[in-house]
Amino acid sequence: MKTTNIPGRRLPRPSAATARGGALSAALPAALLSALFLAAACGGAPAVPADAEAPAAPAAVSVAELDALLAQAAAALDSFHTVEAIRSWVGVLGLAGASSDPLVRARAETARAELVRVGKRLSLEPGELWIKADGTQAEASVRGLGKPGALQPAVYLYENYGTVKTPVADAPIAFQFVRGKGVLVESVATDFEGRANTTVSRLDEAAKGAAVRAMPVFEEKGYRYAFAELIRDFVYLPPSKLAKVVAVEVAQGSSRAAPLAADLVSARARDAGLDPAVYDKALEDARFAAAMAGDPAVLRALAAETGAAWFVFLRIEAGEPRQMVVSGKAYNIWTVDAKASLRLVRDDGTAAWSKPVDGIRGQGGSAALSLENAFQLAREAAAAAMDSDRAAILAAVSAP
Repeated sequence: MKTTNIPGRRLPRPSAATARGGALSAALPAALLSALFLAAACGGAPAVPADAEAPAAPAAVSVAELDALLAQAAAALDSFHTVEAIRSWVGVLGLAGASSDPLVRARAETARAELVRVGKRLSLEPGELWIKADGTQAEASVRGLGKPGALQPAVYLYENYGTVKTPVADAPIAFQFVRGKGVLVESVATDFEGRANTTVSRLDEAAKGAAVRAMPVFEEKGYRYAFAELIRDFVYLPPSKLAKVVAVEVAQGSSRAAPLAADLVSARARDAGLDPAVYDKALEDARFAAAMAGDPAVLRALAAETGAAWFVFLRIEAGEPRQMVVSGKAYNIWTVDAKASLRLVRDDGTAAWSKPVDGIRGQGGSAALSLENAFQLAREAAAAAMDSDRAAILAAVSAP
């Protein structure tokens, strides 16, 4: 595994001559000081005395201290404290710095080789909410990012031993924008499950989308070491107008997909500025109800499956058919009451628009015919409701 060293920032040490500047000035005779100031005023600069001290040399590196850190790393690794071992090795690199001492360089190369070796056993995996049904990583929408409940970048750090992997706790994970700009928590330590997640509190220019990168980065003795091959990017797509239309009809304790109703709703959704398509798979009742109610987990799964950023739900429910009876005589006339509920939901679970439609009554020469008539009337009523609220739907779709 290739690793990248990110040098730490070191403040320059003042030279001894600079440090003595104040005392030297105090000791000079007034006449000499006047001469110096005059020379400066004429564009010159006083010459540095021949016996001035050179800048102080870097402090000598203790080979014994490096050996102690290497021993600490070995002991930590033997007791499966991987993070402690990594910190010790990075500390060796920090102390070694740019030293040309061959003994120091040998210790530094040993530490670097150990970091590479351990890095090959590490893996950085996305949080469970970022994994699609096929096992690949999902993308998210920028909608809602920076607000409570938004899907935030999250990773798990593992150490792998063949077919077994164990979580790595207390490892620093750095998060940064690699596309777009905003405000986020830049460093988070993994917990006992190896999990670390940042919080994006603000996203600038959401219309352009964003990407956040996670990577383990350790800093010791002023030296930063990044496991550059252990990166995980989280992509937030700009707002989309793609919408999935899901319609069901419920009667006598059972439900069915309603393609005719979905087609009517799709046409109105397109008029309101969406790019709709009918969801053509079976959606069990509990999942449909949860999605229509705005359950974020269910909607995220549907969004990952379909790529949609919007969902239009229509539920038509009919009661029990009743046969007309007059003066004790039954007629072949059946009636049934029905109602419809429409809801436009974003992929983060927030509702953009909703509309109940009540007071629908179907009629037919049999119980089955009365139900079909009720469903047809409910479809038409739902379409009419979207027509009348087109401006409100268009405003909701266009809102940031």
